[in-house]
Amino acid sequence: MENRPKCRIRVRYGKKNDALSLSHLEQIAEVRRASLKSGLPLCINKKRGFSRPKISFGPAISLGFESEAEYADFYFSKNVSPFQTKRVFDCCENSGLFFIRAKRVPVFFPSIEVSVNAIEFYVFPRDYNDSLETCVKKALFSNSLVYRRSEENKIIETEIRPFLRNLETDASDKKIVFLLEYRAGTTVKLENVMDTIFPNPFKWKRVVRKNLYWMDSEHHLKELI
Repeated sequence: MENRPKCRIRVRYGKKNDALSLSHLEQIAEVRRASLKSGLPLCINKKRGFSRPKISFGPAISLGFESEAEYADFYFSKNVSPFQTKRVFDCCENSGLFFIRAKRVPVFFPSIEVSVNAIEFYVFPRDYNDSLETCVKKALFSNSLVYRRSEENKIIETEIRPFLRNLETDASDKKIVFLLEYRAGTTVKLENVMDTIFPNPFKWKRVVRKNLYWMDSEHHLKELI
């Protein structure tokens, strides 16, 4: 197969059911295996004696979280229509990974990791009650939210307030919506944010990564695709 990419397709896919037990690296391995089975004209990277399809992925997601916003960029040696990439997910052995939509992007477009500016999560607590709404209001009016963890007999503190772009409750759906700022290489985990805002132990039924956003020149957030 040719190595030089002539076409790049950005795919949005989801993760649910059996796929919740996959780590981020296992998920990547599954998509790579399925892409080879698909028969699509993928570019192949050859490094250190290994050959694998040229695919780049978005930010990692925590084990056990559902997602409607997993992303991968597929590089092809021939022109491929965006919808053809659905074949990859038809070939996945784990049916919990599913195709949502796809779009052609320029070959030399910035990577997914660099493009992402914010991540939206829906959290469904086991017990949705008024005290959670009180915690949310308190967090929104706080200038500082510090996450503390113990590491090698030391207390490590992380200021998470700058990463919290928005936080709101939805009583009708019994969920809490988090919008966290994302900076490649420097970010905070949703679990740490929840541990800081809510009384421990905070228990949830479901967490769904709903959207990844980039910011346009007017500072408006837009979905990647």
